[in-house]
Amino acid sequence: MPEQKCTTLRQKREEKRLELLGSIDKCLTGDVKQTVLDFVEYCNENEMPMRGVGDFCFKGKGMAAVRFRYKGGRLGKSIVYEENSCYIDVVFEVGNPDYENFVISQNLSDIVWKNVKYCEGCLSTCAPGRDMTLLGKTLNKVCVYKTDKFLRFIDPNAESLRCIKKILEFRKGIISAGKC
Repeated sequence: MPEQKCTTLRQKREEKRLELLGSIDKCLTGDVKQTVLDFVEYCNENEMPMRGVGDFCFKGKGMAAVRFRYKGGRLGKSIVYEENSCYIDVVFEVGNPDYENFVISQNLSDIVWKNVKYCEGCLSTCAPGRDMTLLGKTLNKVCVYKTDKFLRFIDPNAESLRCIKKILEFRKGIISAGKC
């Protein structure tokens, strides 16, 4: 019986992987498509299976999520998503000095600041976001909805992917050490 459950779990993961790859193929082109494919391959090779379509985890803890925008349009007041675009949301523990020290030591501050998820008023319950300090810089109107995925890389490029990988490797270490 356990072998049957294991086979079913593998089948479900494969179905999710194929669905995600279909979305990537349908929605993305060029460098963004290759970056997202590289991200998915990286997650699969580094013990971060999909929990849902596009949701990656490590030892049951959330790590990142890939989302697609098939139709262009606005999210909130100012973020405009191009048609057939995507973003990768990455878990980042704001206020955790280990995360901040890691980002500083890896010279990732600028790219992290560029990819903070800001409030766009999508929900009236948490708008207008919150002001906070991150890596010594005051940020205004930061999104507080689903705050675990604090970073949003819209149409990621190779530089973004390098940053994402470093943060995910660091988070895996935190999880493995039982600090999360």
